[in-house]
Amino acid sequence: MEHSRSAVLLLALGLLWGSQGNCDAQNTVSQSSAKQHVLYLKNTNTGQDVDAAVGQPIQITLQTIGPGEYDSPQISSPAIRFESAAFAKEQIPGGPKQIYHFCAVSEGETQIKIRHVIHVQSSVPAASITDANPILTFTVRVHEQRIDGEGRCP
Repeated sequence: MEHSRSAVLLLALGLLWGSQGNCDAQNTVSQSSAKQHVLYLKNTNTGQDVDAAVGQPIQITLQTIGPGEYDSPQISSPAIRFESAAFAKEQIPGGPKQIYHFCAVSEGETQIKIRHVIHVQSSVPAASITDANPILTFTVRVHEQRIDGEGRCP
C-alpha cells in the first residue's frame, strides 16, 4: 500500500513538472520587474488583435523559410513607435530570422504591416518581387495603463 501511494505521488509530481513550459505566452511579466514586461509576437500572431499598455515594449520576431526577408514595418498610427530591427544572432540555414522592436507610446489602435520580399538579381537596381503571402499584419490596441512610472520603454 505504501509503495502505491509513493508511485501515485511521483506520477502526480511528474505530471505537474512536465506541464511547466508548455504554454505559448505572449506577455511576460513579474511583479517585481514591470519594466521588463514585453509583448512578444511572431509569425503565428498575424491577424490577431493584441493589447498593450502605454510604455510597453513590443518585440516581433519573424522567421523566413526559403528565399527573401522582411522589409521595414509600416505603422498606421503614432500610438506605436518603431525602435529598431536586426537579424537574430542565431540563424538557421532555412532562412533569416528578423527581430523588430517597437514601443507603445500613446493610446489608440495600430496596425503594424511588414512585407515579405524576395530580392532578385536584375539589371534594374534594387529589384525585388513579393511572394504569395506578401504582408503580415499585427493589430495592437494600446491602453493608457502605464507599465512603468514614466510610461517609457526601457
